[in-house]
Amino acid sequence: MNTVVPQNITANINNFTGRAWLLSNLTTWFEKGSERLFILAGVPGTGKSMISAWVAGEGTTSPDSAVKTQLEILQSKVGAAHFCIAASGTTDPRNLAKSMAEQLTQNIKGFSDALLKTLPEQIQIVVKQTVCTATDSSVTGVYIESLNMGALGDEASFNRLVREPLKQLYNDGYSEPLLLIIDSLDEAATYTGDINIVQLLTKLDDFPEPVRFLVTTRPDPRILKNFQGIQPFDLVKNEPPEANDIWLYAYKRLAQLEEPQRSHLANRISQSATGIFLYASLALNDLEPRLSKNTNLENIDLPKGLARLYQKFLNRELGKDEDYWYDIFKPLLGAIAVAQGNGLTRKQLEGIVKKDDLERELRICAQYLIGMPDGPFRVFHKSFADFLIEDEDNTDYHIAPTSMHRRIATYYQRQYRDHWEKIDDYGIRYLLLHLLEFDKQVGNKLNRLDLYGIRHLFYHLQAANRTSDIGRVVDLVCEA
Repeated sequence: MNTVVPQNITANINNFTGRAWLLSNLTTWFEKGSERLFILAGVPGTGKSMISAWVAGEGTTSPDSAVKTQLEILQSKVGAAHFCIAASGTTDPRNLAKSMAEQLTQNIKGFSDALLKTLPEQIQIVVKQTVCTATDSSVTGVYIESLNMGALGDEASFNRLVREPLKQLYNDGYSEPLLLIIDSLDEAATYTGDINIVQLLTKLDDFPEPVRFLVTTRPDPRILKNFQGIQPFDLVKNEPPEANDIWLYAYKRLAQLEEPQRSHLANRISQSATGIFLYASLALNDLEPRLSKNTNLENIDLPKGLARLYQKFLNRELGKDEDYWYDIFKPLLGAIAVAQGNGLTRKQLEGIVKKDDLERELRICAQYLIGMPDGPFRVFHKSFADFLIEDEDNTDYHIAPTSMHRRIATYYQRQYRDHWEKIDDYGIRYLLLHLLEFDKQVGNKLNRLDLYGIRHLFYHLQAANRTSDIGRVVDLVCEA
């Protein structure tokens, strides 16, 4: 199957082991269950996105024949997978609809025909004919190279590109079960348009019966309340007593140690991880270069829980120099934490932080960032941004997001005030979002002359196809 999986997940999927016990629950639901949705819940770092990618066909298979069979059953039925990432276009329902439609045309025979039959005139497509079989009434093997949805709204896009073509597909005689995967509904809920992906998934009653959705989310009541009557499957609470996934993962990676050290350290990591795979991965990344047969395992500090592991890292790197934190690392990590889209480049960060060379600082934080060596940079996992910005217990390294939005906006005003026509692509797409966040949260009145100048420039750039849907953001700013 051809599915679209984020690069940071594919880069680490081969290190993911465990959760094989989950497959029997998934296959039972998919083959015999009556619920259209399987809601896989788990706190940050429990492996929800890795599981989504695994079921979508990424990673290695299992040597266990039963596990391999169950995994192949699910993988063979996946039509599309969509991974929602906050502060990026992936949370937009139109992006979901377009991505799923394009994947379905490649993976499901007959979907391209159904899509062509149901597309309204206002949606433009570029069709690439590949292996083609023509009949009196249809063409199969059509590959939809691109979709231009124009001004079609959020819900209408999902209906026109996913719902209606799937109904048409099954009306045309397709009868195979179909699995669609949507990862991170909690991040999808951050979208502020007409309707978000979570709300779309509450309206699936008229989908063909064989179509099923595997969705993942944090166990957030604000998400789960939308799916009354569906019992979420929690990766920690519903883990079988005999499962020992994190211990096995740690034991596999500690092959350089001999017994009993190997088992003992794997046990300590498993207990400190409290069910969070990400904790084990980060702890091992930190420990492995320093381990030897002479290492005193009792001297290894393994703080309990992911937040305390982040605290330990920052204490170690910055605890002796608070000025270094406030002057350099706080604005650096804060800017990366609130960055939009693919993130900010090293050059942009150097302008925001006001430091000529950030190579050393970025290398120190490398395991917590995506984008080395020159960017664009984003935090490697949303839990790290949450720790910096939202964790109430994080009093030593808390970062107020408003001040970071302001820093980014100030950088752009300083850099481009006299020549906005030279603004970079990130600024074209996201500067108004940073201005809006700063304006809403602090209550300051923006310099309206500057804002109007940017606004007219952005409208011009939009007409030249250099930006996407900036008009909606401009309207929000003007109403703030």
